[in-house]
Amino acid sequence: MLINSLPARNRSIQPGSSLDSRLVQVHFPGRLLKLLLLAAVLLVGASECLAFKRAPDRMGILPLQAIGVDLESALAVESLLKVELQKEFSEGVVLGGDALDLGDDDPCAEVDCAIRVGRLNDLDLVVICMISRLGGKIVVQYNLVDVHGKSVLIADNTTAASLEDLDMVMRRVALSLSRRKGIDDIGEVGAIMEGEAVSSRRRSGHKVAGVSLGYSYPRSGFDEQDRFLSFALRRGFETEHLSAGFEMAAHRGLAATIYSHYLASKSDICPYVGGGLGFHWVYHKDKLPDKREDGFHVNLSGGLRLYRTYDFQLVLGVGYIFTFNNYDDRAMMFSLGILK
Repeated sequence: MLINSLPARNRSIQPGSSLDSRLVQVHFPGRLLKLLLLAAVLLVGASECLAFKRAPDRMGILPLQAIGVDLESALAVESLLKVELQKEFSEGVVLGGDALDLGDDDPCAEVDCAIRVGRLNDLDLVVICMISRLGGKIVVQYNLVDVHGKSVLIADNTTAASLEDLDMVMRRVALSLSRRKGIDDIGEVGAIMEGEAVSSRRRSGHKVAGVSLGYSYPRSGFDEQDRFLSFALRRGFETEHLSAGFEMAAHRGLAATIYSHYLASKSDICPYVGGGLGFHWVYHKDKLPDKREDGFHVNLSGGLRLYRTYDFQLVLGVGYIFTFNNYDDRAMMFSLGILK
């Protein structure tokens, strides 16, 4: 109304004039009113979000199915699971035992009948659990079924070393169900099962240690000597067809090598072939300032192992060593050693 009352279309409004003050008086309250309305809407929405609280889940535990386990132990395990779930679902409702109406689905151990039982008892989630004895251990299988979504949220299994270990297993199963994670993903202090404290089984080789002595005949470098004494200490592991370990050797300097050998036979006379990679610090009498004595070290080796079926072995070896330095040190090596 105020703008329409202007007498001329091109009339200019001077700052500080009475007309300018009237415009400010009219438009400023309208803008402020919009801001206040927007703030009120935001506050109401935030209060509704804060006031909203998801209804707690209603969970049911179907009667535990037991195979090869006595009835008393099965009932005790079912009771343990219910107690542990009640701890985890402090705001929810956990039904089990006589409080659960199974209708015509008794016994029930399948997903379809679990959904029917869930609908009959107005449940959101249903737990199916089965324990069975397999040799000397107890196998625990469990499913978490979403009644409304008609889906399985979790399907997992674990083992207990004994019936006495089932109390900790039920604790872990309850954690798995409450967190919607596999049982191997929810380990925590105070909930470690007996089987997890046992070291895993692996194929193992036996330890070997030995010493060898021989001569090296330079093919290049090494101050052009005819030969020099070589000495090596070896420590490693051995399987039927493989030997590997660490070797510390003196080849006119110090060499540290990781080696691996293929053992061609399991009899008393065993050919072998292999090699090693490491570092070699070589001593030179006339060291030049612009040349490097040390470098990577490669050792190609082979030979015979004698008396391999005994608790000691004699080793006849031949090798060729390369040292990648500025002196191009290379040598052929012959040695005799013993392994224990």
